[in-house]
Amino acid sequence: MQIITIRSRQAKIFVWYIAIDNRDVIGFIPVEQKSGKKAVINNYYVAAVDEKRKEILSLLLSSVVTAFIPAGWTLNSVTLIQDKEIFEKFEFVSMDKKWTRYVKMYR
Repeated sequence: MQIITIRSRQAKIFVWYIAIDNRDVIGFIPVEQKSGKKAVINNYYVAAVDEKRKEILSLLLSSVVTAFIPAGWTLNSVTLIQDKEIFEKFEFVSMDKKWTRYVKMYR
């Protein structure tokens, strides 16, 4: 499995972190870069469940955190409740905003 990074410039700037295994996309995290060194993780995807899901999401998050945090960015995430513990391992903290299936987190 490998993680590749793609930068996209549209009306907004996105950096995509994509997990690939045997030429198949098995997960991705798009990171929207906003003004003031703020970035948002939203609409991420992992094509696995249980331990494999944790492994893939952890690899993706590690790549995101390694790229953004040392450069002084603040990361916000709209996180699936089932993935909250994985984000917490990367020092994301829950905010007051919570929906039925999601929780807003930041780092």
